[in-house]
Amino acid sequence: MDLSQADSSDVPEDPADIETFPDVWFYPEQLRDGLEVPDLSEETIQEALACAYEYARSVIPEWKDNAKYMAFTKTIVIAVVAEFRGDLVPQDGSSIVLGYDLEGLLDSLFGSDTELRAAMSREFRAFLLLSVEKSSKRLDSELFRRYLCALTESPQTWFRLRDCDALVRYTIASALSCNECVDVIFSEEQWRLIGELCCTLYDAVAFHKHRAEGETNSTFGYFDAHTRVKSFQLYRMVLWAIDVPWATNPAKRCVVNFLRFFGGPLHMMTRRYRFVEDGLRIGKPETEQVVELTRANFKLWNRVEETAAQLKYDGRYADFVAQSDKLMFDGFCDLLQRSGSRECVNCTFIVTGTTKDIRQFGGIQLCRPCKEKWGLSMAEFPERFKTAFPETQNEITKLIKGLWQIQGGIALNFAATRAIRIGKGLDMSLNISSH
Repeated sequence: MDLSQADSSDVPEDPADIETFPDVWFYPEQLRDGLEVPDLSEETIQEALACAYEYARSVIPEWKDNAKYMAFTKTIVIAVVAEFRGDLVPQDGSSIVLGYDLEGLLDSLFGSDTELRAAMSREFRAFLLLSVEKSSKRLDSELFRRYLCALTESPQTWFRLRDCDALVRYTIASALSCNECVDVIFSEEQWRLIGELCCTLYDAVAFHKHRAEGETNSTFGYFDAHTRVKSFQLYRMVLWAIDVPWATNPAKRCVVNFLRFFGGPLHMMTRRYRFVEDGLRIGKPETEQVVELTRANFKLWNRVEETAAQLKYDGRYADFVAQSDKLMFDGFCDLLQRSGSRECVNCTFIVTGTTKDIRQFGGIQLCRPCKEKWGLSMAEFPERFKTAFPETQNEITKLIKGLWQIQGGIALNFAATRAIRIGKGLDMSLNISSH
């Protein structure tokens, strides 16, 4: 082949050489109703509104009740601002947030005086509590220090807190409500597995974005980053396996529609991410320039770095605990109370909760033995999901047997299960003895 005749339209390696159009923002004007953020420029307000609308339309593509849908999208506007300008969002449980009546929005979305409304209010308030703390740069406060320790208590605890941080169950509950699927009830174990599936897919794709932010809340900042590709592949197979039995059920179709878009395509179809700026590529390692843009809140990203005054023991934590039945989801307060320090002496606790070094996550850095122990939990995911959702048994068993046959003799035994190695320190347990 004559390389001189090769297509010269390849995307430039240098982002500065990539030509793009100026942004144009699209969103329903009714999203502005009630919004009051005088400390933000008009451009930033439009960016936040469009970001929230693009997200809502992506992860909840269909709905039956427009009033509920607009209420949900307004809460996402609040969430977007909380993630990069926490100083504008109160942490005290106030009803009025950014001019919106948050309590009224939650009433519209979930109904007043319902069990679901109470649970989702606490879920959203818990998200606000920690997102505001993080984006306000109060990374050495007692609240945030305890939170960092809680993140690394166990893989199960990690995914529960990441679920809240990513508003996974909150958004799914909103999707169900907007589609009038009011009788769907998941157990706590089922919610956690859905959250684990969602966050693993999203964080695998968002790896470099999170690292550019020095993020403390990214799955592969704790699980072995070398297993990221195969872990994404495994969890994606689970997603498509469960789609077969769930797609014909209107309620569970809401769930898989959310999971599918949140797990990857979101990074291409919304402006929040750098797909266009990086030449239509996902997963491009961050550069010093990208980190500097993150510090400047470009695309509303936020660099997690300590800049505020130190607030280790300022009494705020005790106030939050006193309001835990409003500001935290059930069990969160107990988790914080017992998470005063990291037990493993080999794991690294960065004092400020993050780092200014490029290409490094913030938070606690797990040691190699801890990462390998965590990896075993991720490897058992298909079996755990199948057990919790019996209707997925046929398809996930097909997945498990298929992987076993592909891997052939590369197997390790763990008691009554068989395991397939999918990465260093990560063995996928396959319970196929009964099939």
